[in-house]
Amino acid sequence: MVFGANSVSLKDGRAELAIELKGGKKFSIVVLASKPNFSIYGSQSLWGAEQGHPASAIVKLDIRIGKQKIYIPFSAYADLANPMNVSLDQSGNDVVLLVNGGDGADAYTAELVFQQGRYLKKRRVVNGSFPDKAWEETRYSFNM
Repeated sequence: MVFGANSVSLKDGRAELAIELKGGKKFSIVVLASKPNFSIYGSQSLWGAEQGHPASAIVKLDIRIGKQKIYIPFSAYADLANPMNVSLDQSGNDVVLLVNGGDGADAYTAELVFQQGRYLKKRRVVNGSFPDKAWEETRYSFNM
């Protein structure tokens, strides 16, 4: 999981990325981060946040193929705190959104994989300090 030239900062709380899919359609994403509504989280742990309240969290992902909006569950991004950079790339027929967040021992990288750019296939989040020992992976299945 490497952030390259297509990495965009979330410093201002908003990032827009787009790539052209095989076949010519445009896959675009808008990532919004802001101070989260803590009543949603309760005592739940967040990636990239030490105990206490993070300065920001991803609060919205607007993903489209052309003009068609792609559904993404809130749970796929709601626990990604203090995001710093995002990047978008293709891996075979899939589209991969990488989110780099946290700092020091709380650093993480989240990878959201969209199967053929159409729907969310999986999410994997790894700890920046111990990527082989502290990670989680979620697989999604949709009736399409």
